[in-house]
Amino acid sequence: MRHTKDNKLIIFHDSDLKRILGLDAKIENLNYEELKNIKIFETHTIPLLDEALSSWPEINFNIEPKSLESAYLLKDKLKSMKNIDRICIGSFSNTKIDILRNEFKDNLCSSMTKSETILFFLNRFISIYDNSIPCLQIRMTYMCIRIVTRGLLERVHSRGNKIDGCTNSNEDR
Repeated sequence: MRHTKDNKLIIFHDSDLKRILGLDAKIENLNYEELKNIKIFETHTIPLLDEALSSWPEINFNIEPKSLESAYLLKDKLKSMKNIDRICIGSFSNTKIDILRNEFKDNLCSSMTKSETILFFLNRFISIYDNSIPCLQIRMTYMCIRIVTRGLLERVHSRGNKIDGCTNSNEDR
Protein backbone atom coordinates (compact mmCIF):
# COMPACT_ATOMS: atom_id res chain seq x y z
CA MET A 1 0.00 0.00 0.00
CA ARG A 2 1.29 3.45 -0.94
CA HIS A 3 0.18 7.05 -0.60
CA THR A 4 -0.26 9.71 -3.23
CA LYS A 5 0.89 13.33 -3.10
CA ASP A 6 -2.52 14.29 -1.68
CA ASN A 7 -2.26 11.52 0.98
CA LYS A 8 -4.72 9.05 -0.52
CA LEU A 9 -3.94 5.43 0.31
CA ILE A 10 -3.80 3.24 -2.76
CA ILE A 11 -3.27 -0.45 -3.37
CA PHE A 12 -0.06 -0.62 -5.38
CA HIS A 13 3.23 -2.38 -4.75
CA ASP A 14 5.81 -0.40 -6.72
CA SER A 15 7.01 3.09 -5.79
CA ASP A 16 6.65 4.22 -9.41
CA LEU A 17 4.83 3.34 -12.63
CA LYS A 18 7.96 2.31 -14.55
CA ARG A 19 7.72 -1.51 -14.37
CA ILE A 20 3.97 -1.79 -14.98
CA LEU A 21 3.35 1.08 -17.40
CA GLY A 22 6.76 2.27 -18.57
CA LEU A 23 6.07 5.71 -17.07
CA ASP A 24 8.79 7.50 -15.16
CA ALA A 25 6.46 8.78 -12.41
CA LYS A 26 6.64 8.20 -8.67
CA ILE A 27 3.33 7.44 -6.94
CA GLU A 28 4.05 9.88 -4.09
CA ASN A 29 4.51 12.72 -6.59
CA LEU A 30 1.07 12.29 -8.16
CA ASN A 31 -2.31 13.41 -6.84
CA TYR A 32 -4.95 10.72 -6.92
CA GLU A 33 -6.93 12.66 -9.54
CA GLU A 34 -3.92 12.38 -11.87
CA LEU A 35 -3.33 8.74 -10.96
CA LYS A 36 -6.89 7.59 -11.55
CA ASN A 37 -6.69 8.79 -15.16
CA ILE A 38 -3.79 6.40 -15.81
CA LYS A 39 -5.08 3.00 -16.91
CA ILE A 40 -3.36 -0.32 -16.34
CA PHE A 41 -3.86 -2.66 -19.30
CA GLU A 42 -5.95 0.16 -20.81
CA THR A 43 -8.92 -0.46 -18.49
CA HIS A 44 -8.01 -0.69 -14.80
CA THR A 45 -7.39 2.15 -12.37
CA ILE A 46 -5.23 1.84 -9.29
CA PRO A 47 -7.72 1.37 -6.44
CA LEU A 48 -7.99 3.39 -3.29
CA LEU A 49 -7.67 1.37 -0.10
CA ASP A 50 -11.03 2.81 1.05
CA GLU A 51 -12.73 1.52 -2.10
CA ALA A 52 -11.37 -1.99 -1.62
CA LEU A 53 -12.30 -2.12 2.07
CA SER A 54 -15.86 -0.93 1.45
CA SER A 55 -16.38 -3.00 -1.73
CA TRP A 56 -15.44 -6.27 -0.02
CA PRO A 57 -16.56 -6.01 3.63
CA GLU A 58 -16.31 -9.79 4.14
CA ILE A 59 -12.72 -10.13 2.89
CA ASN A 60 -9.63 -10.07 5.12
CA PHE A 61 -6.79 -7.80 4.01
CA ASN A 62 -3.05 -8.20 4.41
CA ILE A 63 -1.68 -4.66 4.11
CA GLU A 64 1.95 -3.65 3.86
CA PRO A 65 2.65 0.07 4.18
CA LYS A 66 5.53 0.69 1.79
CA SER A 67 6.76 3.94 3.37
CA LEU A 68 6.78 5.61 6.78
CA GLU A 69 4.27 8.20 5.62
CA SER A 70 1.98 5.42 4.36
CA ALA A 71 2.23 3.74 7.77
CA TYR A 72 1.17 6.94 9.56
CA LEU A 73 -1.71 7.48 7.11
CA LEU A 74 -2.79 3.87 7.56
CA LYS A 75 -2.74 4.32 11.33
CA ASP A 76 -5.14 7.25 10.98
CA LYS A 77 -7.36 5.27 8.62
CA LEU A 78 -7.54 2.27 10.96
CA LYS A 79 -8.38 4.53 13.92
CA SER A 80 -11.47 5.67 12.00
CA MET A 81 -12.64 2.12 11.26
CA LYS A 82 -15.13 0.29 13.46
CA ASN A 83 -13.80 -3.20 12.70
CA ILE A 84 -10.09 -3.83 12.21
CA ASP A 85 -10.40 -7.59 12.83
CA ARG A 86 -10.14 -8.28 9.11
CA ILE A 87 -6.85 -6.38 8.74
CA CYS A 88 -3.38 -7.87 9.15
CA ILE A 89 -0.40 -5.56 8.80
CA GLY A 90 2.85 -6.87 7.40
CA SER A 91 6.22 -5.28 6.85
CA PHE A 92 9.84 -6.30 6.87
CA SER A 93 10.49 -2.97 8.63
CA ASN A 94 10.29 -2.82 12.43
CA THR A 95 9.76 0.94 12.28
CA LYS A 96 6.67 0.75 10.06
CA ILE A 97 5.14 -2.16 11.99
CA ASP A 98 5.82 -0.47 15.34
CA ILE A 99 3.92 2.67 14.27
CA LEU A 100 0.81 0.49 14.07
CA ARG A 101 1.55 -1.91 16.94
CA ASN A 102 2.18 0.97 19.34
CA GLU A 103 -1.18 2.48 18.47
CA PHE A 104 -3.34 -0.65 18.45
CA LYS A 105 -1.43 -3.04 20.76
CA ASP A 106 -3.01 -6.52 20.58
CA ASN A 107 -6.14 -5.27 18.81
CA LEU A 108 -4.48 -5.40 15.38
CA CYS A 109 -3.08 -8.48 13.70
CA SER A 110 0.46 -8.03 12.44
CA SER A 111 3.04 -10.32 10.95
CA MET A 112 6.61 -10.84 12.07
CA THR A 113 9.21 -8.41 10.83
CA LYS A 114 12.49 -9.55 9.31
CA SER A 115 14.30 -9.51 12.67
CA GLU A 116 11.41 -11.31 14.41
CA THR A 117 11.49 -13.96 11.69
CA ILE A 118 15.21 -14.52 12.30
CA LEU A 119 14.52 -14.94 16.02
CA PHE A 120 11.68 -17.35 15.17
CA PHE A 121 14.19 -19.48 13.25
CA LEU A 122 16.77 -19.33 16.04
CA ASN A 123 14.16 -20.47 18.57
CA ARG A 124 14.31 -23.92 16.95
CA PHE A 125 17.75 -24.37 18.48
CA ILE A 126 17.65 -22.27 21.64
CA SER A 127 14.64 -20.60 23.23
CA ILE A 128 15.56 -16.91 23.25
CA TYR A 129 12.39 -15.21 22.11
CA ASP A 130 8.79 -15.43 23.29
CA ASN A 131 6.73 -14.64 20.24
CA SER A 132 2.98 -14.18 20.30
CA ILE A 133 2.73 -12.68 16.80
CA PRO A 134 0.04 -14.64 14.92
CA CYS A 135 1.42 -14.48 11.39
CA LEU A 136 4.74 -15.04 9.68
CA GLN A 137 5.23 -13.12 6.43
CA ILE A 138 8.32 -14.45 4.72
CA ARG A 139 9.95 -14.64 1.34
CA MET A 140 9.82 -18.05 -0.32
CA THR A 141 13.51 -17.72 -1.14
CA TYR A 142 16.29 -15.42 -0.03
CA MET A 143 19.53 -15.06 -1.97
CA CYS A 144 18.47 -18.13 -4.02
CA ILE A 145 18.05 -20.26 -0.86
CA ARG A 146 14.63 -21.86 -0.28
CA ILE A 147 13.32 -20.53 3.04
CA VAL A 148 9.76 -21.83 3.09
CA THR A 149 10.05 -25.61 3.45
CA ARG A 150 7.68 -28.34 4.56
CA GLY A 151 9.44 -28.35 7.96
CA LEU A 152 8.90 -24.61 8.38
CA LEU A 153 5.23 -24.91 7.42
CA GLU A 154 4.75 -27.73 9.94
CA ARG A 155 6.46 -25.72 12.71
CA VAL A 156 4.43 -22.58 11.99
CA HIS A 157 1.14 -24.46 11.86
CA SER A 158 1.93 -26.54 14.98
CA ARG A 159 2.21 -23.26 16.91
CA GLY A 160 -1.17 -22.12 15.59
CA ASN A 161 0.39 -19.40 13.43
CA LYS A 162 -0.47 -18.45 9.88
CA ILE A 163 2.11 -17.99 7.15
CA ASP A 164 2.14 -15.71 4.12
CA GLY A 165 4.83 -16.78 1.67
CA CYS A 166 5.67 -13.95 -0.68
CA THR A 167 7.98 -13.70 -3.62
CA ASN A 168 10.58 -11.20 -4.67
CA SER A 169 9.88 -10.70 -8.37
CA ASN A 170 13.57 -10.18 -9.16
CA GLU A 171 14.84 -13.18 -7.24
CA ASP A 172 12.16 -15.85 -7.68
CA ARG A 173 12.17 -16.07 -11.47
